[in-house]
Amino acid sequence: MEKGGYFESEHMNQRDEDMVPLLWKNSGANLTDDLRIAIAQGSCLGGSTIINDAVCFDTPDIVRKQWREMGVDISDKEWDEATKEVSENIHITR
Repeated sequence: MEKGGYFESEHMNQRDEDMVPLLWKNSGANLTDDLRIAIAQGSCLGGSTIINDAVCFDTPDIVRKQWREMGVDISDKEWDEATKEVSENIHITR
């Protein structure tokens, strides 16, 4: 199930003041209970895929460090090889 409307490209105008209330849950004011993290969540057919626009980037070193502290046991070489494989499989480009 999807929550929200179905919008074709002619409904999109690339203006935040129009698109955020139309496509984002709570008009973009969607936060965790402690208000520390904003959650980008769509409220339209396609959901978060519509608003996130397939942004891909390498996992920052600080995140790798934090995950290792929580028990993730993956070497930098394994991480880099996996990232490269996924990037090629989903055709990430600049």
